[in-house]
Amino acid sequence: MPSGVLPGWDYFTPVQVERELTVDMPGLRADCGLPSDARVSAVLGWHSSLTGIRGAAAFDVAESDATIVRVELEPTQLGGSLTLQSKLVLATSAEGRSVLSPHRAGCLLWSEETRIILEGEGHRFPILPLDFISAGIGGGRSSSGWYLEGTNEDLSSSGVGSLRLLVNTSNPVILNLLTDPGDIQAVAIQQFMQYDVYRQLVMAALHNDDLLDGLEHEAGTLGELLATTVRRIFDAQRLDSLRGDYSQQPGEFEALLQARLRFLDAQS
Repeated sequence: MPSGVLPGWDYFTPVQVERELTVDMPGLRADCGLPSDARVSAVLGWHSSLTGIRGAAAFDVAESDATIVRVELEPTQLGGSLTLQSKLVLATSAEGRSVLSPHRAGCLLWSEETRIILEGEGHRFPILPLDFISAGIGGGRSSSGWYLEGTNEDLSSSGVGSLRLLVNTSNPVILNLLTDPGDIQAVAIQQFMQYDVYRQLVMAALHNDDLLDGLEHEAGTLGELLATTVRRIFDAQRLDSLRGDYSQQPGEFEALLQARLRFLDAQS
């Protein structure tokens, strides 16, 4: 199972992992010194680097046919890179043919690990579902949609560690977005949310006087994230020029930002 990048992944897309394992059970038992009735399980484990959440699912290994192991992971559990471990473990305690034979349930017989980069196309940050009414965010109203937290942090702070997109689970439209992201209304909300998040990042860059043209920011910092966002949207245009355009004609600058982000093109 090769490592690689999962292109186009975002925080509304669940990830289904599936692997087919064909195990020579007589050969495995012989190599490990196990009795002929020893049962073996296949385990598919996973760990997300950004959220720190991990989990696993176990399946009985077929004696002759291939064994399919699969897990479906919710997007709110994921971020950064996804480490996957395929394992064969002893399912039940068994008396081996020698003192060196595995004999306890859970003993590892074989494993393979791979790493999938979910966010290979740039910096992303976690989405946190939260009840805004209980948390008192947005005036504690269900009509609020989302809140990008952390744009005022120091530029040297961690980029993805500083920012969080809080989404309001007390809003039925947002709840539908989380539970059924493929719904037509949910897709439209996703597109607008993406535009609004990019807009907030651009505004944060324009209003932070410490973010300067030609100033190198350490990889992974908020400063690098903001500078990279501005470069991706406006190409080679300098920050001081963009700040001047925004200061003189804020409405026209907003229209330019919409055009650069192709906000309406995505919904046409």
